Amino acid sequence: MSTVAAHPFPVNRDAVAARFGRHPSIPTHDAVTWPDEQPGAYRGRFHRPELIRLAHLDLSLTGDATGVVVGCVTGFDRVKRGENTETLPRVRIDFALQVHPPKGGEIPFEKIRSMIYKLRDLGLNIRHVSADTYQSADTLQLLYQQGLVTSVRSIDRDPRPYDVLKTALYDGRVEIPAHDALLGELLALERDGRRGRSSARRTAWGRGRCSAHW
Repeated sequence: MSTVAAHPFPVNRDAVAARFGRHPSIPTHDAVTWPDEQPGAYRGRFHRPELIRLAHLDLSLTGDATGVVVGCVTGFDRVKRGENTETLPRVRIDFALQVHPPKGGEIPFEKIRSMIYKLRDLGLNIRHVSADTYQSADTLQLLYQQGLVTSVRSIDRDPRPYDVLKTALYDGRVEIPAHDALLGELLALERDGRRGRSSARRTAWGRGRCSAHW
């Protein structure tokens, strides 16, 4: 369950919420339970598919949902910081997908890999996949064998991704499809003063004709 943060990390909640719903999401669903549900993809929603895509996986087996996010850098903005000007990336999130475990079962990681392969086959230029440390070694090795660049990124241990994201949200340099669970997670983040990092209580985060099924 999300809680109202005592020390909220994103203080400007309106600025964060304003970056959601900027464009439609690629999948037919925001959340699925595999293998019970078979989501599809709207190929017509691929925005500049030739741009290099990066995916991040927040893996889980039976408790929390797994999160899958794919996005790209679409350009660069010059942002004024006092007397200085910084050149910073403009980011478009293609989609965020929440994958729930089946009742009494485990999330099949091979379905997540198959989704990435299918999107790549459809023309979305996914090149790099990162994951946190939990249960990720085998999945990253298999993705690497399929020609993808892979890496481990644990945001629980390193708060810098949170800082980069917050700055980009406040600058208006991020565009994200509507996703209530992801927005709720971001707004529930709070600063842990003792550990010097941001954290959020884990939630279960983790339509029409479609052109392909995963």
